[in-house]
This record gives sequence, structure tokens and C-alpha cells, in this order.
Amino acid sequence: MNSIATITDVREIGIEGEADPAPWRPILEPLGLIAAVSDERVPVHCNTLSARWMGVRFREAIVVVEVFADRGGERTRAVFLDFAFQSSRLFACIERHRFRTGFQHAVIESRIAGAEGFSVRSGGEPILTASVAPGARSRERDDLVWEQPIYLPSRRSALRGLRDVFHARISGDSLVFPFDPDSDRFEHAPGDRHPALSRLAEGGFRPLRWRTRAASTHSRSGTEREDVPSDPAPGPAYP
Repeated sequence: MNSIATITDVREIGIEGEADPAPWRPILEPLGLIAAVSDERVPVHCNTLSARWMGVRFREAIVVVEVFADRGGERTRAVFLDFAFQSSRLFACIERHRFRTGFQHAVIESRIAGAEGFSVRSGGEPILTASVAPGARSRERDDLVWEQPIYLPSRRSALRGLRDVFHARISGDSLVFPFDPDSDRFEHAPGDRHPALSRLAEGGFRPLRWRTRAASTHSRSGTEREDVPSDPAPGPAYP
């Protein structure tokens, strides 16, 4: 990966879950992407982070869907960025105009200590809220390094047979523990303003586990434009 930016000491908290892939297929297919379905469900992740770049503290919130992409005749594991918010208006503007990532401004909280959880507010209204119930809980340490292409929603590019993608790498120890549906909280607003939230509802998103990182390192490439393949790579669509 040809990195153009690396940020250290990133604090993260997110939820890894699953959903019915049907709501995403109409936006994935024009980009030549296939939902990474297993047992009729696709992995969907809601993640937030808090970091500092060029002296400016900022927070992000994203929702991604795991997919397969045909790249150079080979089927590659990737993710599709369905929902992206930034607490810094400046950084959101840079993301939209320089990297075509579609970030919007929002008020974001992301907490990995004390009252763990996250929240996203847009237009003065809460649109995404999650919290870990108080109390001791068994947690497993995971040193997984995550490195994949991230595909961006772009109807205009898809109409021209193109798609936008950048590459990201995340490293650093994480703690993983189950989402308790009886005591933990995950809520999102209706999707009239943010279609990604409609897809979460229509897909019956089910939180499975929490993942936190106290000091991760994030690297990313610039955004590239590639052709949507006319002939998919051979092999099974699902793992």
C-alpha cells in the first residue's frame, strides 16, 4: 500500500454485527461488488474513532459492509463505506473534495473508558447511539492487523463504469467482547435523512461483539478510480 497519511494513538470503539444483504445489493452491483455472505448474512461494522491530525483533535463514525471485489481477475476481500461522518468541518470538506469519501459533518462522541460507547448527532438529532452496560466482562486480546481496499458509494462513477477506492491499514492490540442484547444499547434513527440507516433497519442488523483499541495506528492511500469489471472473476461468490 502506498500510504499518504499515518496517524498514531488512535482510540476506537465499534460494533461488529451481521445483517441480511438484500438492502445493499442494489448499490453494490453497479460497482461490481458482491456482499461477503455467509449463512445468508453479511458482516456489517459500525465503528468510531478519536485521533489527532496536524494538531487538530477529531472523531469519525463509519458503517462498512464486507464485500468481494474483482481486482485484476482475482476476487479480493474488501469493504464498502456506506456511512461516514466527521466531527471536523474542515476535515469533512477535505475528505469530500480531495478523496471523494463523502464524509459529512456531525457531532460525535467516542468513549473507550468509563461509560464506554459512542454517539453521532446530525442536525441536532441523534442518529446513532451505542453503549456498553456497566459491570465486569470477559475480554479477549486480539493483535489482528487489518488491511483492505475500501470502496466508496458513487452513483455518478458507476454510471460511467468506474468505482472509487482507497486502501487502509489498521494495526494495534484490540479488546473484543460479546454484545449483550439484554443490557447493552444500540439504536439508530430512521433512514429518511441517511439511507445507510434504512439499510441497517431493513437488513435487521444484529450486533454481535464490541471491539476497542486504545492506541492503534491508521494508514491510508489516496483515492483511486478503477474500471468496474465486465466479467467477474471465477470462483464462488461466498466464502
